[in-house]
Amino acid sequence: MTLTTKFNETFAFTKKFISHYQQMGAVIPSSRHLAQAMVAALPSIPSGQYIVELGAGTGVFTRQLLVDRPSNPIIAIELDHDMAVRLRIAFPNATIVEGDAAKLSDILSSLNIRHDQVGGVLSAIPFISLPASIGDAIFAAMAEVLTTGKPYMQVTYFSPAWRGFSVWKNFSQRSIKRVWRNVPPAEVMEFYRK
Repeated sequence: MTLTTKFNETFAFTKKFISHYQQMGAVIPSSRHLAQAMVAALPSIPSGQYIVELGAGTGVFTRQLLVDRPSNPIIAIELDHDMAVRLRIAFPNATIVEGDAAKLSDILSSLNIRHDQVGGVLSAIPFISLPASIGDAIFAAMAEVLTTGKPYMQVTYFSPAWRGFSVWKNFSQRSIKRVWRNVPPAEVMEFYRK
């Protein structure tokens, strides 16, 4: 990635943060170090199974998935129209969907993807800054499409805030990894479908 590309991504992200701070969750995009940690935490997924990314933003995780998981097709879902357009241009080898993560099952159906074809989910959705009802709907949508034992990786900036979330109904947590080389420092939470 060139310095110009990095600047443009950061500028676009920060501009969106100013107008939609709850939806963005951070002032600047996640670092490549966080992306590397997040993708490395994702266990091996059989070739051909889909990896779904929720809250793709500027594509830092999309980029890392395409590099590290070339045998898994990537579906990146982004709610913001402008971000989705940028993602489609930047990542022609991924399927970019402008849509609501709470409608994950419908999105996959529209792409003719069965739930048993989904190998895992990565999410950068800022659940801490969203209303609980939105988070509950997204957690339920992930639980609907992931079969027992399938992984769900989540980036967060404050894992103790997750104690009251409904994610625990359908997912068990295995680990939390702190990533210091990110602004602000972040955590990768590793969940599995019960």
